[in-house]
Amino acid sequence: MGILQYTPGTFANYALDGYENRQSAIDELLAFFNNSDWKNSIGWTTILGVRKMEWLHSGPQGSRRYTKIPNKLDLSKVNSGSSAQTDIGKITWSSTGNTYPAGQCTWWAKARSGWAHNYWGNGCQWGANAAADGYTVNRTPAKGALVSFAAGQMVGTWQADPQYGHVAYVEAYNKSKGTITISQGGTGFTQQPGPNLQTLSGVKSFVYIHNK
Repeated sequence: MGILQYTPGTFANYALDGYENRQSAIDELLAFFNNSDWKNSIGWTTILGVRKMEWLHSGPQGSRRYTKIPNKLDLSKVNSGSSAQTDIGKITWSSTGNTYPAGQCTWWAKARSGWAHNYWGNGCQWGANAAADGYTVNRTPAKGALVSFAAGQMVGTWQADPQYGHVAYVEAYNKSKGTITISQGGTGFTQQPGPNLQTLSGVKSFVYIHNK
């Protein structure tokens, strides 16, 4: 059944939790790559005199790699120029020249800003490293700035990584309400590579990096 013609038992052996519909192309493809020997699972072969692309070895032989989708995303093929329509308008970003790990908050912050440097380290280190490069770094929120969160600092209702912190891009600043709206990336968000919007109060407690 399905695009890969899995039998029920074989599919169940490789299916990921939450992706267990044998009629779903996505679920079957996830199961296919969940096989540790997936590269050797299919190929050209001759069956009853007909040459065709088919399962080899009577089906997948490798071990199950994961139970759930691992918390790591390969976004190396993200388009160099992309955009998304959001509640606050169109948001654009570019991956050109971005050497941060794809799918991380640092990748998004550089892709969205277009001016952040590639060697500023983890999110919590961006303020100090940007200041060393001559950028204005302070506690003054502004639209178009980058915002750096300390290791373990609360980002609204959730906590930044206790070791790496977090970094995001300020899409809007509402001075009268004392809030900022940020766009952000990271492996914990559903929208990949972004934008994931969040409105925060307590804006004076964050570190802002302003473009030159």
